[in-house]
Amino acid sequence: YTRVQQHLLDQEERFELTQLDRAMLRNCYLAKGTVLSDLARYDEAIDVYSDTTRRYQDDPVALTAFVQMAHCYRRQQKRLAARAAVEQAKVLLQQFPKDQDFATTTNYTRVEWVALLDQLSG
Repeated sequence: YTRVQQHLLDQEERFELTQLDRAMLRNCYLAKGTVLSDLARYDEAIDVYSDTTRRYQDDPVALTAFVQMAHCYRRQQKRLAARAAVEQAKVLLQQFPKDQDFATTTNYTRVEWVALLDQLSG
């Protein structure tokens, strides 16, 4: 994932990426975080998810990154940090326009995101 990600970032510096390339780049960020988390390399996964939230702050995929970051913090027994990540996701969710399309980059609708984030913060 790192090599593909870097290749796409290099290409992005020279010209605009295609929609498919942008999707692959976005998915590289999330997949890299998932692999690191699965390997119990939580600090590295958190760094990747944090990079993802910054890069995609205007895209609902950042919500996924915040939730995954919260899972990593929970695995490290850092409950306050996990809660903070969920709260950041809630703030971001409220900032999205009411007509935001969540289906293109996430598995949830706005209503489902609200329910999920409420469940995770409880």
